[in-house]
Amino acid sequence: MVTAIKRSVPVIEFDLKGRVLDVSPQMAAILEYVPDDLIGQHHTTLIDPQSFDQAQYLALWASLRRGEAQLAEVERVAKSGRCLFLKASYTPVADPEGRIYKVIKFAVDLTERHTLNQALKDAVTRAEEATQAKTMFLANMSHEIRTPMNAIIGFTDLLGQESLSDKQLHYLDTVGTSARSLLHLLNDILDASKMEHGSMQIEQVDFSLHAVCEHCHETMLVLSRKKNIGLEFVYEDGLNRFFTGDPERIRQIVVNLMSNAIKFTERGSVSLRVGRASDGMVMISVRDTGIGIPADRIEQIFEPFSQADGSITRRYGGTGLGTTIVRQLVSLMEGRIEVSSEVGRGSEFRVILPLRAGNEPLERARIEAGICVRCASSWRMTHRSTSICWSTCSAVPAISW
Repeated sequence: MVTAIKRSVPVIEFDLKGRVLDVSPQMAAILEYVPDDLIGQHHTTLIDPQSFDQAQYLALWASLRRGEAQLAEVERVAKSGRCLFLKASYTPVADPEGRIYKVIKFAVDLTERHTLNQALKDAVTRAEEATQAKTMFLANMSHEIRTPMNAIIGFTDLLGQESLSDKQLHYLDTVGTSARSLLHLLNDILDASKMEHGSMQIEQVDFSLHAVCEHCHETMLVLSRKKNIGLEFVYEDGLNRFFTGDPERIRQIVVNLMSNAIKFTERGSVSLRVGRASDGMVMISVRDTGIGIPADRIEQIFEPFSQADGSITRRYGGTGLGTTIVRQLVSLMEGRIEVSSEVGRGSEFRVILPLRAGNEPLERARIEAGICVRCASSWRMTHRSTSICWSTCSAVPAISW
């Protein structure tokens, strides 16, 4: 029986001084030895000197001499120098008088599993490093593109104040609209990257929810009028106007939802309503009479760079990041988003946020005539556009290179 076990499983026997008494062919094969070459060798022969922990080793053998069985995952070295990882059980064996005289060690070779786990960890590390590099690249590129783009937008706004013909104003409006669309796209890509990397921060400041939503409504009026569709804004009576939260991110949520609603609505109307949900939290609802979303595609619209149907991208454009960013922002605010939709009749997006009541924010200070404003940038066009803009406010721009 004992001989059969020794032939079928990796097992090795030691005396109480750690010398090898016997070894099975399977154990010898794992260690890359001929069995006879191991007989008489000390246990430490199989341990890499660089990973040898003398205190731990002495404690193990002291417990074995007391008759205490041990189970451990150990690192050993093969004859070739290859590192091995074994799951080992050490069992002290007593003579008829009850005295411990040897230790039997059964082992399972975990080297392959350990190698696979390490390869997986290395792959995860490389993926994280690649994600971080991508985030840094996007941040740097976004900055490099934003700077000239802001100058384009600034100069088109300034030119719009000059005496131009209707045709020239139309051309100028096209340039400005295109530049803002590109800037919006860059912001979406950068925000999506930040949230993917976990570096997006949510502020907690006092703000007027009514003012934020009203401004979003006024901003979207231009788009709705171009499509000749109605745009409604309702702020429920009795709902606080002032809350504590991140007004810029809430503005981003509302603008993304409203711009999508207008984009996918050919006729009818879009409405923005702000009130209370059934659980008492603040609910911001955007409803449209647009194309609608199939029930089996609703979850898909929240995936990055995805829309309900490939034909939608071809017909309406867009990156498919808007709703992704909305859901991630809502999640960061510990809220939730609900969607109900019917193909051909429209959709409703409901954002429910746990906003705390806040105070009226302090009024922004007015720019005093003659105040000096310092502009630091490495791009000359930024200086020129900024100087002109501040000059119109009676401020004195100071340029730093």
